Amino acid sequence: MSFLYRVALRITRLQSYNDWATNLDDDGADLRTHLEEHRRTVYLGPEADKPSLEGLLEEFWEEIFELELAAWMEDSSSWPAPRTREMFNEWFEVELTDTVVDLVPEEPLTQQQLDAAEVGHALARAIRRVHLARPRQVRVGRRRRAVSSTARR
Repeated sequence: MSFLYRVALRITRLQSYNDWATNLDDDGADLRTHLEEHRRTVYLGPEADKPSLEGLLEEFWEEIFELELAAWMEDSSSWPAPRTREMFNEWFEVELTDTVVDLVPEEPLTQQQLDAAEVGHALARAIRRVHLARPRQVRVGRRRRAVSSTARR
């Protein structure tokens, strides 16, 4: 377990967001079910002695709004405009949590850490294959000769 020096903003998409998303696609009924089941996102922000939800939203509401819209539709020309703080408040409910704990600190936390771990595993496998495929020197009487690791012993 590891304490993270961050605060968490839990964003819940409200009906206005769901209406916008379902109106973008002909499969609106199917999408509505998906949106209702997957309606929350957690964003980590900077730690502070006395974190303020209002202060964090003043700093990050536009970025969060765009990330939430992009999660559904990457084409920004389909996004509502203009986007205002009042619209943000109508589309999202925000809850602040000032204690964030990582229950599995040994696991990668970011995409960069995950990528590095995958590269490390791939390198280890490649080194193992090279090591196993490399001919070894064995002593036969007073002479040495190369023996493949796949040769019968």
